[in-house]
Amino acid sequence: MRALATIIVALGAVLFVLLWLVPTLAARTQRPRFVVALVLGAVAGVVYQAAVTWLEADPKTVWPGLVLDGSAGRAVALVHAGVCALSAWGLWRMQAWGRWLGMAYLGALIASFLLWGVRGHDEDLATIMAWQAFVLPLLTFGFMYLQRGSRYFRAR
Repeated sequence: MRALATIIVALGAVLFVLLWLVPTLAARTQRPRFVVALVLGAVAGVVYQAAVTWLEADPKTVWPGLVLDGSAGRAVALVHAGVCALSAWGLWRMQAWGRWLGMAYLGALIASFLLWGVRGHDEDLATIMAWQAFVLPLLTFGFMYLQRGSRYFRAR
């Protein structure tokens, strides 16, 4: 029952962000919706990685398809947070390098999650399938929009 409540709250939050927050911010800032959505995703990534790094006693991070814990997990979580923050800044400023950094990072995440799913590790099958079913499509769509949206970004 608790898992169902968590899923309902998460879906409600996603719908709120995608159907109200992203269009509102895009209209106010004159940026494409996919850029606003990716910037919000990158900021959420920074917050999540910072929480993993500082709040968890033994943080676990998946990279590249390996589950890293302890000091290695903390170090990789900090690198994740740094790349997400830099990518969010570049995307918000509509810079071409931000687009390329975002595409490289999303491509690496897609490969990492696919490797993690193939290897299976200690995780239960439901957890792996949930990540594969919900996260991978979002990462792939983000990559696709960045790849096809070059006309929006300035080269410098």
